[in-house]
Amino acid sequence: MPTYDIRGYYNHSDRNVLNKNISDPPLFVVNGNIKQPTDLIRPTVIISSQGNNDWDRCNYLYIRNFHRYYFVKSKVWDSYGQIIIECEVDPLMSHKDEIKQLSVIAKRSSNTYNMY
Repeated sequence: MPTYDIRGYYNHSDRNVLNKNISDPPLFVVNGNIKQPTDLIRPTVIISSQGNNDWDRCNYLYIRNFHRYYFVKSKVWDSYGQIIIECEVDPLMSHKDEIKQLSVIAKRSSNTYNMY
C-alpha cells in the first residue's frame, strides 16, 4: 500500500475565498494512508496520531500526491492509535493558479459598473 505525503494546516479563511490564509509552517507533515477504495473528491486519510499534539487544531489538509487541498469534515481516533480523517476537496485553493490566470469578461461586478 503506498504512503501519502500529508500536511495539516489551520485554515483561517471562509470556504469561498480563493487564496486561503493557512498556518505557515504546517502544523504537521506526515506519511499516511488513504482508505481504499477512494476518490480525489472525498478521500479518507489514516494517520498515526503518535508524536503530535496539533491534530485537534487541524481543519485543512494538503495531500501532495494528489496536488490538492482538502477541508477536514470529521476526525475519529480509533483504538489502534490512528486518526481517521474524512476530507472534501477545496477546488478553489487546489486550482488557484489556473483560476488566477483566467481571462474573463464579467457581466456584473460589485465595484465597477455601468449605471446605464
